[in-house]
Amino acid sequence: MGRCFGGLGVYWGNNDPRNLSEPCGAEIVSSDGAELMAILRALQVCGDPTSSLRIESDSMHSILVLLIAIRGRFTIIDPVIRDILKRIKFQLNLRQAKVYFAKVPAHNGIPGNEAADKLAKIGSTTCMRRFEREYYKNSYKNPYDIPYKSPYKSPYKNFYPLR
Repeated sequence: MGRCFGGLGVYWGNNDPRNLSEPCGAEIVSSDGAELMAILRALQVCGDPTSSLRIESDSMHSILVLLIAIRGRFTIIDPVIRDILKRIKFQLNLRQAKVYFAKVPAHNGIPGNEAADKLAKIGSTTCMRRFEREYYKNSYKNPYDIPYKSPYKSPYKNFYPLR
């Protein structure tokens, strides 16, 4: 698993099985990338393609980038963001009903947004715990814990040359 430092959260409602809390990969290095990834995951797990869907995000920048890029108005330079946007466009084309995007205020006590932020934080910390476990499992031993073996053979039993 690669390093990752962010998470995404998708909240549908209390105890809804579609609620998501996942780590973002190391290739997603911005909050906008995490927001776009959350939009993609919401489209993937939403279910019925014949009913309309309202996606709320607290990132107006992500919504604008998505809408402008889907209309083909400008080219996205970052290949990771470009790939996410292509996947979102594919998911939107699969839907038979309309999808609406809405901007909600961030950190303003809106229950759905606060719950999605908590889920994103859980995804982020889950990833960090995995990364730390992997790092410490694969880390090198302290060089002073490794016994020193000299190629020099001493005629004395308990004589060790200086390093």
